[in-house]
Amino acid sequence: MPAISKPPYKVVANVIITVQPNKLEYTYGDTLDLTGLEVAIFYDYGDPAEIIKLADLAKYFITTSPANGDILTFVDIDLSAHTNNGNGWFKWDAPGDRKYTSEIASVGMFEHRMTFIPNDHGNYESYTVRVNVRVTSGVEMVRVEAGTFTMGDDLDEDDEYYYLDSSLEYKYASPEHEVTLTKAFKIGKYEITQEEYIAVMGKSTSPHPISNLPINNLTWFDAAIFCNRLSEADSLTPAYSLNGTTDTRKWGSVPDLGGTNTRDWDVECDWTANGYRLPTEAQWEYAAKGDYLAWKTTEVCN
Repeated sequence: MPAISKPPYKVVANVIITVQPNKLEYTYGDTLDLTGLEVAIFYDYGDPAEIIKLADLAKYFITTSPANGDILTFVDIDLSAHTNNGNGWFKWDAPGDRKYTSEIASVGMFEHRMTFIPNDHGNYESYTVRVNVRVTSGVEMVRVEAGTFTMGDDLDEDDEYYYLDSSLEYKYASPEHEVTLTKAFKIGKYEITQEEYIAVMGKSTSPHPISNLPINNLTWFDAAIFCNRLSEADSLTPAYSLNGTTDTRKWGSVPDLGGTNTRDWDVECDWTANGYRLPTEAQWEYAAKGDYLAWKTTEVCN
């Protein structure tokens, strides 16, 4: 038998995470920060293991997916990437296993399987449990402080904005009147995108699907249902109810815009609930104006 000599290069046997990054909790739209990450490289042929810090990963041709500094999207929510090492490691369901996992672009509580695989197979067995994992929406909100502002405008019949259409008078905008909002509130920093809407509702209402554009072509009832579903996904109390229930799955078919069956949908709002809802006309105008913009500017915002 010929003698077997050690090759002049190191042969990598395994790479594991020895120190997790400092930040481990993220929501949609966050920037991945891997500061603090350390990995260990194990070699064949008796070469000693090496501990590699984040700054040196590229020198060893080690990459992460997503990469440090990437903006996280729903596609990056992959439980199979979350593992621990020591006495063994954890394996999560692959995202494609629909029997136990959710669609990647979904928010809410979903059941997953987690399997612990021991390093010592001789004395220990693998163990699988089902766990619930909640994916939150990550909708960015801003706080608007209480205050007083001038709402509306002094419109007359010659003004192009006096009539909303041929039959509905624009009375809520005229005349100018002082409104005081006695409580601070939070409002979405941006409009809900089609991607965010689909993540909650499972489908888009827009005839032109572009994920990062605002959702459109939906009724007030569609928006109320979305708010309740989003509240449920984020473990908040839904604000809207119909016939005594906040479960929108029991509300029935959504009325057509302007249809006669809208009269059967007497949706009520619980103003004390901590869930999502549409802003009132006063809250919307106050937030859109800020503390210095004129009414004509909010026409552009609309």
